[in-house]
Amino acid sequence: MPKLNDFKDLIDSYRSKSIELKALLLDQTFCAGIGNWIADEILYQSHLHPRKRLNTLTNDQLKSLYKNIDYVIRTAVDAGGSHKFPPEWLFHFRWTNKRETEDYYKLKIRFDTVGGRTSAYVPKR
Repeated sequence: MPKLNDFKDLIDSYRSKSIELKALLLDQTFCAGIGNWIADEILYQSHLHPRKRLNTLTNDQLKSLYKNIDYVIRTAVDAGGSHKFPPEWLFHFRWTNKRETEDYYKLKIRFDTVGGRTSAYVPKR
């Protein structure tokens, strides 16, 4: 993971594009290896909507995004299997095959297509 200042420089190279955060995270030239559920988990942990535009992030939101990219990837790798992921992760609630489902905190999960992919997110978070 790059240092925060290097991450900010990388973000700055994308800011002019006004790209949605979900699409940015799925862009393999931005960060190779982030797939659909990982992008959703990063945004969930960061309390950011998948449609939020990169050029509207505050410094605190940018720091949260940076921290949670590292947190989600490290935790997933270290766990060695999805059954060992933290119980409060969105991951455990996104594949229920129900239109109406809730997260660990009993908040409603919404599903939407963002960046051509299904996104699971919690609007109230």
